Amino acid sequence: MAHEEKHRRPEGKEPAPLHEDESSPGRLRRQAEAILKGQEPDLEGLTAQGLQNLAHELQVYQTELELQNQALQETQQALELARDEYADLYDRAPVGYFAVDGDGSIARANATAADLLLVDRNALVGKAFRRNVARDDQDTYHLFLVRLSSSNRETSELNLVRGDGSRFRARLEGVVSGVDREGRPRWRAAVSDVTAEHEAREALRLVVAGTAPVIGHDFLRVLVQHLARILNVRYALVGELDDTRSRVRTHAVWAGDEWVENWTFDLHGSACAPAAGGQASFYASGLRGRFPGDPFVARWKVQSARALPLRDVSGQIRGVLLLMDEAVMAEAPHLEPILTISAERAAAELARLAAEASLQRFSNEQAALYNVVAALTTSLEPAELADSVLGVMAPLFGAAAAWIVAAGQARDDSPRALASRGFGQLEVQPDDLAAELETSSQVAREAWPAGTDHLQPRVAVRRDHVAGGLLERAHLDGHVCLPLAAPEQVVGWLHLAWHGERALKDEEESLLLAMGDQIALGLYNAAQQARQVDRLRALAELDMALMGSLEPGEVAAIGLHRMAATLRAPEALMLGYTNLLTRDGDNVLTLDEGWTRLEASARYRHWRDVLETMSRQNREIRAEPRPVFTTVAPGGSDLLVVPLDDVEPLADLLLWGRAFAAEDLALARAAAGRMSQALRNARLYAEVRALLRQRQESQAQLVHSEKMSALGRLTASLSHEINNPLQALLGSLDMARE
Repeated sequence: MAHEEKHRRPEGKEPAPLHEDESSPGRLRRQAEAILKGQEPDLEGLTAQGLQNLAHELQVYQTELELQNQALQETQQALELARDEYADLYDRAPVGYFAVDGDGSIARANATAADLLLVDRNALVGKAFRRNVARDDQDTYHLFLVRLSSSNRETSELNLVRGDGSRFRARLEGVVSGVDREGRPRWRAAVSDVTAEHEAREALRLVVAGTAPVIGHDFLRVLVQHLARILNVRYALVGELDDTRSRVRTHAVWAGDEWVENWTFDLHGSACAPAAGGQASFYASGLRGRFPGDPFVARWKVQSARALPLRDVSGQIRGVLLLMDEAVMAEAPHLEPILTISAERAAAELARLAAEASLQRFSNEQAALYNVVAALTTSLEPAELADSVLGVMAPLFGAAAAWIVAAGQARDDSPRALASRGFGQLEVQPDDLAAELETSSQVAREAWPAGTDHLQPRVAVRRDHVAGGLLERAHLDGHVCLPLAAPEQVVGWLHLAWHGERALKDEEESLLLAMGDQIALGLYNAAQQARQVDRLRALAELDMALMGSLEPGEVAAIGLHRMAATLRAPEALMLGYTNLLTRDGDNVLTLDEGWTRLEASARYRHWRDVLETMSRQNREIRAEPRPVFTTVAPGGSDLLVVPLDDVEPLADLLLWGRAFAAEDLALARAAAGRMSQALRNARLYAEVRALLRQRQESQAQLVHSEKMSALGRLTASLSHEINNPLQALLGSLDMARE
């Protein structure tokens, strides 16, 4: 038992792990024999059972050792696999790894480091790291070492030289790993190629530095120039989508060594059409085959292109950034951020330019409206006012010719040209535009259909001209017509014409509509004032004419004639009581008090038809105590009936034969008041004259009576004073003399 305990493995002890090359059974046996040499076991005292137990223990121990050996081998294989993986990871890492001794020599380097420097890996070991640093970056490397020794970690960028002499931009990230025997720091470094990143940063710096001092179109010009140089392409441009979003208007075009004049091109068939829709596109080559209709392929024979949408902060696509070249274009993914930033900046600049243009347009519109309003205050005569307005409108819109047409005051009045500009030496007769005006009237009817409650002005584009007419003779092709709308009526039309086709932009049309409102209001007010002056003049002339006579018949005839002339009524009639005589020239009309007999000359024959028509319709001939319109007259003409007295009518004035305007009512009413007063004055004068005649007759009769009385007294005195004949005779003679 003592021997059994002697050879038994101590409790809690495990066999020591063995090295990889010591795991073979033969070597292990030799090592065991060497350890047990001189320690022969004493087996003499062992019984058979003891020997059997000892053999069993040895077998168990051997099995346990074999299992431990197997586990150790598996662990060793796993460690070897991990070591190989870490070694491969170290060698094939995306960055180069260097271990540098305190003297600056390279102790170790991975395969990536050797590939970066294009040098054999073994050739790097033992060589100074400084030898791989570009000469112009030696100071940067020295500063890196100084900072690394003080902070134990440092990062720097510098240029490294490859084995073939080429250079690349590298990022050096170092960390101190220890010190050597002399106390100098040993360090490890990760080196990565950041050439693309450096070029992108440098490109961005150049773009920012070049564009920072400029804005607007200058910014866009500098931007395309720098982008062309950075991407090594010949052509670059920035274009803005027009209002139709089917065409691009360039703002800056760089063509290799110069800026090219801006122009407008169609998107259809262009390589930048996808970008205009919001999708960036890149064509490294083959542009001619894909887009044979592209304007740049036809103009510059380009083969490659890159197009980016210019999207502002609101998401709206304002234009395109287009880069082109005659050769194959490199994709350059590292410059994508620069292109994206440049596109965003260009979009912001286009938005700013659009805002400035909008503000400038608003300022110009306000100035133009101010000029129009100022022109509208230069005169009260519609023709002079229209001429002043055209002096502002024609140059503002670049029109070769312009004219304003006034609508008729009444429904059956023809339009008439107020003023015209820009026809040069071409002789323009007053009625030369008459044929063109029919289209103007049609435009008005289209702009304001019958039955609409509100007027909606619009600009009508004319493309049809009268053959041989004024516009054709003046070689005017582009022509727009704007109806001029005052309160609920058309007062005229504004015409603008150009040599060649001309389409108004939205902002131009808005300005034209706004100015049209002002012009219409000005013409309306001028016409109203002119009509008011005409009314006052007509009333003054009527007053003067009525003062020329106190005969009722003459007063009625004068008033009737003046009213017909003032209101441009070819026919006029006055109806009154008690055989009131009216006369106009050689024509006489009388009407008895019972309104049963109408006598008229041949000129007034159709008035009988009017009155008979009204009688058959059981309509009162008499007007209400206010001017009214009626359309019972033959031919659909207007009949204006005006009472000559509001309280106790003296007569009714009837005018017929034209379409009367609303303001004719006020004039007729005022004239009727004056005629009523003149007729009252004439009647009063007739009454006074009759009274005077009666007085004169009474006085004559009184004188005659006195004379007869004197003769009687004379006879009596002669008979009674016979005794004194001389005295009686003298007294009678004196009395007779008186």
